[in-house]
Amino acid sequence: MAKQKTLREWLDEHDKTQTWLAEKLDISVGAVNDILSGRRTPGLQLAIKIEDLTGIPPRAFSEVA
Repeated sequence: MAKQKTLREWLDEHDKTQTWLAEKLDISVGAVNDILSGRRTPGLQLAIKIEDLTGIPPRAFSEVA
């Protein structure tokens, strides 16, 4: 089974910034940084928005790295 791509990897591969993601999700850059660093887990609605934007499924945020 292939390893799920992380949100940070997706941003890097698509040459997108945390600011870009924050604007698209209508959240603060600090919140994006917290999600990327693992200090915050997005709620279901936010995780669904992330999936719509990136293709990364909500379950990716509940898995322990």
